[in-house]
Amino acid sequence: MKRTILLLFSLTLLFSCVKENPRLFQNEGVITGIDVSLIPCVFGCPCSSGGVYFHFTDSSYTGNIVVDNSEIFHLSPGSHFPVRVMVDWQNTSRCKIPAIIVTRFMVMQH
Repeated sequence: MKRTILLLFSLTLLFSCVKENPRLFQNEGVITGIDVSLIPCVFGCPCSSGGVYFHFTDSSYTGNIVVDNSEIFHLSPGSHFPVRVMVDWQNTSRCKIPAIIVTRFMVMQH
């Protein structure tokens, strides 16, 4: 009986420590730096300045993409770039500027 309880307890601990699985994210991407330009933003439109330089690495489209909520990444000016990330995201468009909203991310280990 004690062995059964110990086994069940051990299995519960093992399965409760689930790590984020990179395969469960929509795409891979890379943040290549912080955009420090001071171009004024139009109210209600995604800023093309003051955010991050981001692009997908597992897509045929490799251009920079405006991240509408780049503050989600919590990057400091002293961050070491490039930062590889896995992201879940949604399309958005304001003022005819295509952008994405990152809903979840994970920094990938080198």
